[in-house]
Amino acid sequence: MIVVAAGMPKSGTGWWFNVQNDLLVRAGRSDVRDVRERFGLQAVLRHHNCLLGDTRLRSLVPLLRPALAGESFVFKTHAPPSPWLRGLVASGAWRATFLYRDPRDAALSAFEHGERARREGSPSSFAALVSLEAAIELMAREVQAAEAWMACSRAFVQRYEDLLASPRREAERLCAFLDIRLAPEAIDGVLEARRRESEDRVEGWEHLHFNVGEAGRHRAAFSPHERAVAEARLGGFLRRAGYEP
Repeated sequence: MIVVAAGMPKSGTGWWFNVQNDLLVRAGRSDVRDVRERFGLQAVLRHHNCLLGDTRLRSLVPLLRPALAGESFVFKTHAPPSPWLRGLVASGAWRATFLYRDPRDAALSAFEHGERARREGSPSSFAALVSLEAAIELMAREVQAAEAWMACSRAFVQRYEDLLASPRREAERLCAFLDIRLAPEAIDGVLEARRRESEDRVEGWEHLHFNVGEAGRHRAAFSPHERAVAEARLGGFLRRAGYEP
């Protein structure tokens, strides 16, 4: 079983991907980082969080080798589903989870991430976001990928806000979707370990991309102009996804 952990940037996807990997490992499946090493997939599943940059056929083909060898693992992506990936998920051959967030909060988080990267001189794609308006524009593009995933047949869709409110319930729903059976204490152990990692900011914590973790922060942070831009660029998605103006 191959699991695609897709998600909107700045929606806790690094944290949630690691939780998914930990749950699979607890259930006797493979750690994706071990699979990457054994099958030489470093050029495809990049960085600490095993990120697949795009979902075109040429990127998916190398993953067929461990899949055909019987490996079960999860990898992460922010890319929209290609027709090839849609077919794999729709057929049930692969499974996909998708995590999304109020894009206004995601824009704020991306902008703050970029500010910190510039201040510290650290590499980040978000460093180019020099205004909240630019971050809103980025999320306007990201919601197109989000809607593609939300329309993907058999994809398991979750909201970041629900994950914040009840991580145990969302983890149990995920386990049911992945057909893995774990005792409640095993699930709690995974969540607690990842919670400590994100809160303590231990060495290497940056790969979690988990900053403030609070819903609705845009309401206090956006100016009237930024709220108007967000409505113009994101309003349709906000209403379709059930977010308040």
